[in-house]
Amino acid sequence: MKHVDYVVPVLHSHSHIETLTSAFQLPWFTSKKQSAKYILKNVNAIFKPGTMTLVLGPPGCGKTTLLKHLAGILHVKGNEQVGGSVTYNGRKPSQIDLSSLAAYVQQSDNHYPTLTVKETFEFSHKCLVGTVDPNDPLAVNEQHMVDILISVFGLSECADTIIGDDMIRGVSGGQKRRVTVGEMMTGRATTLLLDEFSNGLDASTTYDIAKAVRTMAEVLEKTVVMTMLQPPPEVYDLFDNILVLDKANQHKSSIFG
Repeated sequence: MKHVDYVVPVLHSHSHIETLTSAFQLPWFTSKKQSAKYILKNVNAIFKPGTMTLVLGPPGCGKTTLLKHLAGILHVKGNEQVGGSVTYNGRKPSQIDLSSLAAYVQQSDNHYPTLTVKETFEFSHKCLVGTVDPNDPLAVNEQHMVDILISVFGLSECADTIIGDDMIRGVSGGQKRRVTVGEMMTGRATTLLLDEFSNGLDASTTYDIAKAVRTMAEVLEKTVVMTMLQPPPEVYDLFDNILVLDKANQHKSSIFG
C-alpha cells in the first residue's frame, strides 16, 4: 500500500441572514464554496502473511475508510478521488477476486436470530466456500474448520444455542461478537479486516477475541488488520505492528513494529 489518498469535496456555506438588509432592500443570499477534504492522505504500509496489525487513531481519521479500501468495498461517489496504489502480492485489485481474498468484519452484528451458533458458522461456510465435494479430501478437512473455529473462539458451550435478537433470547452480546468475527474466517480469505470489533465489549472479551484471531492468523498464515478506538493494554502485545493515523497532522500515518 503506497501513498493512499481519499479526497472528498466539501461545501462551505457563507450565509447572510436577512436582518437590516431588508430595510435597505439589499438581496439576501447564500453562497457555497467547494473545497477538498482528505479522509486519508499519504498512507503507506506493508501487511505480511501470518501477522496482525493494529490501526489506531481518533474518530474521523479514516480507519474504516482504509479497511474498506483494502477490502475493495469503498464506494467512490461523484467528485471523490482515490489516489495511490494497493497491491496484493504485487497484483492490482483489478487482477484478482478481492471478494474471496479479503474478508471484512463490520462493526455491527447481523445474524439470523433463529439459527444456532453452529448453524450460523455452517451457513457462512457454505456461502463463502460453496458446496463441498465429499470425495475431495481438502474439502472434507475444511468442514472441520467450523468445529475448530467454534472451539478457538470459546463458543463450544453455546454451539447449539440460537443467536437471538431484541425479541428472541439467545447468546450474550460478547458471544454474538465472537460469532461475527469467527464466521468470516470460515472461508478461504487470506486477509481479515476487522473494523472496531471491540466496541461495547469488556477488556476480557476483547482480549479473548483478539487472541483467537491471533491463533488462527499464525496457524493459517492469514494477514490480519484491525482497528480499535481504545484497546486494553494487554491486547497490544498480540500485534506485530501498529499503524497510527494522525487526523490533526493532515492524516499523517506512522507504523511501528
